Amino acid sequence: MQQIPRAFRGRNSSGALPQEPSGSVVPPEERPPSCLSLSGRQPGGTAAYLLSSQPKDIPLTAPALNSALTDVTPYITAWEYERPNAVPIVGKRLGIAYLRENPYDRDSFGVLWSSCGLARGQGRPDYGRVHPQRQRQCMGGLLCQRCAGPADENEQGVLWLLDAEPGSPSPAEGEVTAHPPVCRGCAAEAIRRCPPLRRGHALIRVKEPEVSGVHGMLYRPTRLSTYAVATGRKEFIPYTDPMVRWVLAGQLYARLFDITPATHDELIREAA
Repeated sequence: MQQIPRAFRGRNSSGALPQEPSGSVVPPEERPPSCLSLSGRQPGGTAAYLLSSQPKDIPLTAPALNSALTDVTPYITAWEYERPNAVPIVGKRLGIAYLRENPYDRDSFGVLWSSCGLARGQGRPDYGRVHPQRQRQCMGGLLCQRCAGPADENEQGVLWLLDAEPGSPSPAEGEVTAHPPVCRGCAAEAIRRCPPLRRGHALIRVKEPEVSGVHGMLYRPTRLSTYAVATGRKEFIPYTDPMVRWVLAGQLYARLFDITPATHDELIREAA
């Protein structure tokens, strides 16, 4: 694995996402390698690079109108009025682009991201959809996917809660996931409230999580039009793959290394 230069690692001491000037542009020669280790995090770093194209004056949530549901709905869940924006997508020589693009449409690796409204807490939560910008915020900054606070971490690593069949073995080294980590309190609450997690889940600690690429819709160019056409396939594409420029990203994904099974006693103590 490539050596990680400088400090592409984590959040600042207060748990908040590192901030960069709005619309900052990172020269290609200064961009970090495609696999970003999030272990041993230092002030500044991965979250700042992944979010440096995010508008800093626009919050990733709107004023919540349905506070009762907002309190129990994961932060990364999309809501009824948070629909994808109908933005024309064109095919260019090296990949896809929006017909009218702004600096916040791409991450620091030049990957185009799905454009989505911001209306968290308005209408009903759509548990089948993930809000792309909030998922990106949590995965890039190792924030809890449910409350957006710092994910729980101890000497064995960061806490992750994954779907799993009952009785299935612990996730293997290099497990690929688009699920951001969790804090202990939210992990306990999710297992209590979510029927699929009650049926089966894997609770693990990860010392070496690596943000490796994006998950999204793959597009292809057409000869008869400047517009690109969706293939109908959503795929995990690493940042090292040239095809990543033909993906409309919806989620960051990470590969998990140095995995240790976590005990439910930790969650029980938290719930108590």
